[in-house]
Amino acid sequence: MVPEFSRVFNLDKVGQLPYKYEVTATTEELTALAARFDLLRVEKLGALLEIRKSDHNGDFEVYAKVIADVVQACIATLAEVPDHLEFEFKLSLVEGDEDRFHDDMDWHTEAEKEYDLEFYQNNEIDFGEVTAQYLSLELNPYPRADIEIETIDGEAASEKPNPFDALNALKGQK
Repeated sequence: MVPEFSRVFNLDKVGQLPYKYEVTATTEELTALAARFDLLRVEKLGALLEIRKSDHNGDFEVYAKVIADVVQACIATLAEVPDHLEFEFKLSLVEGDEDRFHDDMDWHTEAEKEYDLEFYQNNEIDFGEVTAQYLSLELNPYPRADIEIETIDGEAASEKPNPFDALNALKGQK
């Protein structure tokens, strides 16, 4: 399966100095990501990545700053809820796959304290897909619009008496 947002990077480009790499989603990719994550729209998604050879046992370290603008549906009213996201993540890139890696758990437990672990093969990694996955982790799982919600009887939800007020009054009489 081809990811909706794919930017395959060849790690041979990384020398002794850090390599800066920028990924930005196209209009078509933004539309596909919105469908994938069940969003109304993804208006912007981009990341600035700095890739360097690792001082630890991992092969490479990645520092990323992501900026995204998304529009979700309110869970109560289905109104549009725009959200501007800015976040960072750190990766430790290790060649191979998880099965090989679990044989060397000493390094894994030390590295996972600071970096998330990502595997690459054939000296390539898809930074578009990695960025999309981190976007999914940052999305608000319960977006709410800033509007007053009315109850069935027409009262605003904030004006309705709290049903526990009667219990609090009884508690105060003791």
